[in-house]
Amino acid sequence: MKQLRSERDGYSVIIILNWDVSRVGYNATLSRWRSRVRIPYVPQIILMLKARRVSSEGARRIRERLSDPEYVKTEREKRKKIMEETNLDNQLGYFVGEYIYFTTLPTLSSDFGTTRNCIKVTNEEEDKERDLTSVWHSLYSSTKGSDEDKKEASKNAWEDLLVFRKSLQDKYLPKEISTRVPCLRIDNMEEFKKGLIDSLWNSDVCQYSLNKDDVKVETDENYYHTIITLKR
Repeated sequence: MKQLRSERDGYSVIIILNWDVSRVGYNATLSRWRSRVRIPYVPQIILMLKARRVSSEGARRIRERLSDPEYVKTEREKRKKIMEETNLDNQLGYFVGEYIYFTTLPTLSSDFGTTRNCIKVTNEEEDKERDLTSVWHSLYSSTKGSDEDKKEASKNAWEDLLVFRKSLQDKYLPKEISTRVPCLRIDNMEEFKKGLIDSLWNSDVCQYSLNKDDVKVETDENYYHTIITLKR
């Protein structure tokens, strides 16, 4: 297992190579850092913050799992099955979602993960969100017991943080965003939207509705562009 470390924006990012993770988990963690850390876009990578280190025991279990031929074979067959069962319209939708992430999707400067379309909030607002996050994290991490015990102890602080984040999103984020791509032939709109929604969900930074009925896909009357519109 090989580790690479990168210091960026005050966070220590550890890239662990050859750790077999699910497609969804991989995309969720990788997308969060795609705009901040320059790393090769290859499978079997997971990013971890310094707050979530792998223990020596955990690392040992990972090495054992990756050296087990039966496990490697089983995971390979799972990935093959996913590939064979994935519809082309689904794949097209997924890559359009990636395009939206890179070109259009807005985030706030106070967000944990940001895109290239980053909207600046005031320093005071950034400080307040940081303080609310610290209060919640302190309560959660200092509580002994199960995850449910920790959630219950920090519930009010978490709700205060969510309310403040929602107020910033309402203040700064556009109600709708539209992205134009070259005119697409989509045979199965249901599968196209599913892939699109999966992609934006996995980005971990999309604050727009991912209900399929709220995702609008249309072609302009002159057939120059397909236009994807998302709303909050």
